[in-house]
Amino acid sequence: WRPCGTGLDCSTLDVPYDYFHPEVGTFHLKVTRHKASVPAKRLGAMLTNPGGPGFGGLYLAENATSIYSQSILEHFDVVGNDLTNSVVLDAGGKVIR
Repeated sequence: WRPCGTGLDCSTLDVPYDYFHPEVGTFHLKVTRHKASVPAKRLGAMLTNPGGPGFGGLYLAENATSIYSQSILEHFDVVGNDLTNSVVLDAGGKVIR
C-alpha cells in the first residue's frame, strides 16, 4: 500500500487469469483502500463491487464517507477495485489477455 489521497492508500495486485491454469499468466488489479476511521474498532476489510459492466469501483473507496454509514466506516477498511480492462475472453471463454 502507498498513500494516494487524503485517508486513502493504493496498490496493485497480481491476479491469475485462471486459478486452475496459472500458466496462463496474471493481470494487474488496481485497488484503493479507505481505512477504518476507528482503528481500535476495526473488524476487517470490506471489498466492494460496483456491478457493471463498463466502469471500475475505485470510487467506492474514494467516496466512502458519502456512501457508507458511520458504523461501516468505523469498523471496516473499504476497498474498491478497478476490473475494467483486466481480462479479455474470446467467444469460447479462453483468456486473450
